[in-house]
Amino acid sequence: MWKSVWDRRISWLARTIIPLCALAYAIAPIDPIPNSLPIIGHLDDVIVAAVLIAFLIYLVPRSILLEHRADAAERRGRRLALNR
Repeated sequence: MWKSVWDRRISWLARTIIPLCALAYAIAPIDPIPNSLPIIGHLDDVIVAAVLIAFLIYLVPRSILLEHRADAAERRGRRLALNR
């Protein structure tokens, strides 16, 4: 997904607004459910992150997404081959 943020073929909405929303949520002093609650406090952070990633995947055209996934798999394969 990181590569999709830098790809100029993707709309500005997906490249700027979604990452800015994630950053704003991460640094916001207001948390809907405080993290001091044992499990539920961190669960809302995970849900917001999952929704933002899902929305980004929805906005990226499928052909570009598959291209980036193939490139990532190829690079990962090269790294794994070097570690052997």
